Amino acid sequence: MMVLQIFRLGATATRIVSALWTSLVLQEVHAFSIPVTKNIYLQTAPLIGGPMWLPIHVKVVLDEVNKYDFVPKDATSPNTLQKLVSLQAVPAEARSFRVGIGTIYSERASQFCKDYTKDLHLVTNNCWLFAIELIQFVVADDEQST
Repeated sequence: MMVLQIFRLGATATRIVSALWTSLVLQEVHAFSIPVTKNIYLQTAPLIGGPMWLPIHVKVVLDEVNKYDFVPKDATSPNTLQKLVSLQAVPAEARSFRVGIGTIYSERASQFCKDYTKDLHLVTNNCWLFAIELIQFVVADDEQST
């Protein structure tokens, strides 16, 4: 189901998936970055409270300094973990870590995060799917003008 959703998302998602698989094949998995466009890339990280050797969480990085991600509101709660592993949705938040100068991409990304009110589900709405939706939103005007 997740694979079908990724391919329904379009050309940007296809580039992201292609870059991801290339990175997985060519690099050791500690934490790595996946370039999407000149100013946008994906950065992996361990889950909140998870083992450092398992970087399966993803953040979107814009302009090398502004980061955005999607996490459960109470990520380390046993109740949250139980719901997630039993494939139930949990309340979540889209987070913005802006430390650099705001560009049009970072402005769009911040607005996307403010408007994003979906729950997190490991299969149907996780950090990777959030990242793809965020990137598509940020570059939407760029893709329409080309």
